[in-house]
Amino acid sequence: MITRKISKLIRGNTTPMQIMLATILGSMLGFIPSFAQGAGLVVLLVILLVILNANLFVATMTGLAAKAISLALLPVTFLVGRALLDGPTQPLFKAMINAPVLALFGLEYYVTTGGIVMGALVGIVAGILLKRSLSGFRKQMAKLEEGSPKFTQITSTWWAKLLIFVFIGKGHGKQTYQELLDRKAGNPIRPVGVVVAVMLIALCVVALQFARGPIFMNMLRSSLERANGATVDMQDAKLDIAEGKLEITGFAMADPNNLQTDLLRATRIEADISGADLLRKRIAIDRLVMVDASHGEKRATPGNIVGKAPTPPDSDVDEGDETSGGLEDYIQKAQQWKQRLAQIRKWLEKMSGPGDADDETQDETLKERLARQIAEQGYSRVQADHLIDGSPTFSIYELIAKGVTTPRLENETLEILGTNLSTHPHLLDKAPTLTIKSSSKTIEVDIKLPGGEVVKGTLLVSLSNLSADKIAQELIFAGTPLMKGGTIDVLAKGSWSRGAGGTIDLPLTTTIRNTKLSIAGRGEVDIKELIIPIAVSGTLDNPRITIEEKALTDALVKAGASKLTAELKGKLDDKLKDSGIKLPGDLGKDLEGAGDAFKKGLGGLFGGGKKDKDD
Repeated sequence: MITRKISKLIRGNTTPMQIMLATILGSMLGFIPSFAQGAGLVVLLVILLVILNANLFVATMTGLAAKAISLALLPVTFLVGRALLDGPTQPLFKAMINAPVLALFGLEYYVTTGGIVMGALVGIVAGILLKRSLSGFRKQMAKLEEGSPKFTQITSTWWAKLLIFVFIGKGHGKQTYQELLDRKAGNPIRPVGVVVAVMLIALCVVALQFARGPIFMNMLRSSLERANGATVDMQDAKLDIAEGKLEITGFAMADPNNLQTDLLRATRIEADISGADLLRKRIAIDRLVMVDASHGEKRATPGNIVGKAPTPPDSDVDEGDETSGGLEDYIQKAQQWKQRLAQIRKWLEKMSGPGDADDETQDETLKERLARQIAEQGYSRVQADHLIDGSPTFSIYELIAKGVTTPRLENETLEILGTNLSTHPHLLDKAPTLTIKSSSKTIEVDIKLPGGEVVKGTLLVSLSNLSADKIAQELIFAGTPLMKGGTIDVLAKGSWSRGAGGTIDLPLTTTIRNTKLSIAGRGEVDIKELIIPIAVSGTLDNPRITIEEKALTDALVKAGASKLTAELKGKLDDKLKDSGIKLPGDLGKDLEGAGDAFKKGLGGLFGGGKKDKDD
C-alpha cells in the first residue's frame, strides 16, 4: 500500500541526506527524454541510486513527477541545453560528446544536456521541501512524545499498535523522534547496493556477449527510422565484432509517403563492420550489400511515421509573375509531389550532414536550422550535430544493391550504388555519392552532396521513354489531353545547397517525341521532336518552375520547321481564327503565332498558369 510507504518515510529513520539524494537522482532520471537519447546516463543514474543510500520510494515518486514536469518545460529545458552546448561551456561538452563511454550519455541532444541541469534543480527544490515537511512532522511528534503522557499512553496500547501496523506499517523502532531529528546523514553507501551494482555490471557484460546482435540491431533500426521518418523492420541480426561481420535478415523500410508499401526491402543484408569505436557511439560499415532487394512492395502491416513528417512550405511564387509558377500551377496532384519532395529534401539533408555551425556562408544559420528541426522533429530529437568530431556517428563507405525490382518498372531492375554515406560527411575526406540506374537506362540518377572538399552538391536526373499519355494525365489542362502518344525524355542537371527547404538550381530539358499536341481544343499538331528548356529553382520541396515565352516559341519553330508548314497554314489557320491570332505567310512567323496559341491553349500551363484562379 502506498500509504504504508509514505508512513514509513515520515515515521521511519530516513535521513535528510537520503531524501536529497533520492529527489536529485530521481528528478534527473525523469528529465531524460528517453533511454535511446541518454542510455549511458540512465544506466549511470540507476547504478548511483542502487549504490548510494538514497530512498528508492522517494526517488521513484520524484522521477514520475519530474517526467510530467519535464514535458511541460521542454522549451525551457531545450534553451538550457542550448546555453550549455552552444555557449561558453561548449568545449567541455564537445570533448565529452566525443569521448569513449561518455559518448553513450546522449549529451549531443539539447534536451538531455539541459535535462541534467533542470532535473538537478527540480530535485534540489523537491528535496528541500520534502526535508522541511519531514522535519516539521518529526518536531511535532517529538513534542508530543515529550510533553503529552496521554499520547504516549494511547500509542503504547496493543490495539493502537495493531491499527498503526495494519494501516501505516512499522514505525521508527526504538529511536525517538528527537533522535531521528538529530540524524543528518548516516551511511552514504548502501553495502548491499554495491554488491547489486557489481552484479548488474557483470550481467550487462555477459548480456553484451550474447545479445550484441539484437542490441546493435535496435541501434541501427533507431538510426534508420530517424533518417527515414517511418518504420524500419528487421527480423534478425547477427553481429560478429571479432570477424567484423554483420548479417541482417528480413529488412523492410516503410515509405513515409505511402505507409502501405516499402520504400526498400531486402531478404538479406551483409556488411563488413568496424566495432572499434562502439564506445564512442560510432558505427562504421565498410561495405554493405543488399540481397534480393525490391522497391514499392505492399506491406503486410502498414508502417508508422517516426517523428514528424516533413512539411513543405507554402508557395512563394509571385501571383503577378506571368512566366513562373509553383507545382500547384502545373501538376494536378501537387500536394503529393510536395510531400515526396519534402521527404527527399530530408534524406538529402541527412546525407549532407549538419555542416559547421560557424560557417557564415550557409543559407541557413544554426538558429534557423534548430527552429526548423524543432518544428519537424520536436524538441527531444534535436541534436547538436555540429559538435560531433573525429568521425561520423554512422557511416557506410560502400553501398551495393543490384537487381532491385520495382512494380513501376515491370521489365527492368535497378542498381543502387552509394559511397561515403554518413551522418557527418564533412568529417570524411570524400563527398557522399549516390547513383541509381535502371537496367534499360530508363532511369539514371547521380547525386553528389556537400562533404569533404565539395562545398555545393550536384544533382543529375535522366528519365527516358516516359509515356506522354501518362504525363499528360498528371498535368493541369482544361479540355482534351495536352499530348497523345509518343514519349518524353527529361534531363535535369544542376546544384543543391543546404538550407531551409534545400535550395536547388536545376536547369531541365524536356524532349517530347512522336506525339500529337492539342492546342486549346481546336486541333492537333503532329510533333516529331519538341525540346523545351525549363528552369527549376528555389526550395526543393516547393520549387519555382519557369518556362520563358521566347524559349517556348523557338522550340515550336524548330519542332515544326521541317514538316508542319502546310498543316499550320491550313488546319491551324482555320482553327485559330477565333483566338485572334493571324498567321503570316512566313513559316517562322507562322509558328511564332502558333507558339502564342499553344501557350493560350495550355490554359496557363507554361507561364501564367494562375489565370484560372481569378475565374
